[in-house]
Amino acid sequence: MGASGDLARRKLVPALARLFEQGELGPDSIVIGSGRTAYTDESFRERFAVSPAFAQILHYHQGLSGLKTYIKRKGVFERIVIFLALPPSVYAARAEELAKEGFGGEAILIIEKPFGYDYESAVALNTALGRHFSERQI
Repeated sequence: MGASGDLARRKLVPALARLFEQGELGPDSIVIGSGRTAYTDESFRERFAVSPAFAQILHYHQGLSGLKTYIKRKGVFERIVIFLALPPSVYAARAEELAKEGFGGEAILIIEKPFGYDYESAVALNTALGRHFSERQI
């Protein structure tokens, strides 16, 4: 989530491409970026200097609505890792939206730092996330 942003362009996708090239991503893995910007798979891939092999597993879906259905059309996956490259102020709302979209026990959420601004906000965020996902999923 947030794949149309700078963090994905500069850090996340290049790191995933390196993992792919090193054989650390399973052969049935795919990478789906999701963001607000309208991209096709091809125009999304063109944003990155990655190998043609990695580019073939790189896809894009605009927004959150319909994301679960989009993923299902790509295959059956035991685990779906969702990296929230978003402002911290939207983490709780996005987790709720992901749950409403149908993501459940197969989903793992990776939360970009900071996780709250102080102890109280971190506890509040943890509580909000825990309404939709277990501790082992976060």
